[in-house]
Amino acid sequence: MRAEGLRGGMDDRDGRPERDANADGSGGAAPPVDRDGTVHEGTETRYYSSDAGLLTIVPAETGGCITHEVSAVEARCPYETFQDVYDLTIVYRPGGNAVEIASLRRYCDQFAGVEISHEAFCETVFGDLRALLDPVELTVTATCNRYHGIVTTVERSTE
Repeated sequence: MRAEGLRGGMDDRDGRPERDANADGSGGAAPPVDRDGTVHEGTETRYYSSDAGLLTIVPAETGGCITHEVSAVEARCPYETFQDVYDLTIVYRPGGNAVEIASLRRYCDQFAGVEISHEAFCETVFGDLRALLDPVELTVTATCNRYHGIVTTVERSTE
């Protein structure tokens, strides 16, 4: 651990000086904000209404598993105001439909600049895909970039 603690030191991810969470320097976590600017005061949960309409569904041409590995999915940490970068792995056994790959990238790109926790990010992607694809099985794994020497992985599955 650094001698100067978590505030006022250097960020382990990119060498930039750390900043307080709020622009006013109060150091507390900023209230959650949706992309449309809706502020959710007085809550610990970070809400984000994703646009699942960005996903295009195509007929699945296999009964086996489909795996999509999406790299460099960006979002903002709602607690430290740093950029989170995820590697997202989606594994599913289609129930008749599959997701078109270019639309999956567009869907993932919508999170850039959005303040959302690791858990809420994974849950949002899982929920959107489950509702749209109605798969037999679905697992979504989100692995976030290293922060203070810690890699965080969140997984949500139908199993």
